[in-house]
Amino acid sequence: MRFALLLAAAIASGPAPAGPATDVFASHLMVDQEVVVGSRITGIVETIAVERGTVVRKGQPLANLDSREADADVRQTKEDMELRKAEYDRARALSSSNVLSKADLDTSRAQFAVATAAHEKAKTLRDYTVIRAPFDGIVTEKFARVGQKVIDIQNQPLFRITAFEPLLARIYVPEKDLLHVRRG
Repeated sequence: MRFALLLAAAIASGPAPAGPATDVFASHLMVDQEVVVGSRITGIVETIAVERGTVVRKGQPLANLDSREADADVRQTKEDMELRKAEYDRARALSSSNVLSKADLDTSRAQFAVATAAHEKAKTLRDYTVIRAPFDGIVTEKFARVGQKVIDIQNQPLFRITAFEPLLARIYVPEKDLLHVRRG
């Protein structure tokens, strides 16, 4: 701990004297961000859009899962939502003319809200059929294969994405040289 404080104080004290540095120290170069990308849902890999070494941007598609079932769920929940909306609109009209009770109107409103939420959930699950890059980087490993069954609870790795900047350097400075370390 004392050495870290000394190093921090030395770096904060100002720039190093002019001239090239002649000391060489052991170090490790590391990336700041690296993640293994998997799937949030179960499905079959239908297409792969990247290879190992591909530079990717945040949100860029890496692979697609078969979306036919998810598309059908979206259509089904949309139809149910539209039906519940029509029922709710009728219930409002009947309630305003005092033909329908307030409790029945509340039930119809709740059914419409539940159907709307189910439709939003189905759209979100369909969006998960596209595996996307979580940040700008490079594909350093590709595990995915077309036709592979991906099971969400197994956390199967499909790709490894590594950010190419910033790079971090961990430098190992001997204790005797700590007082000579300066910013710059």
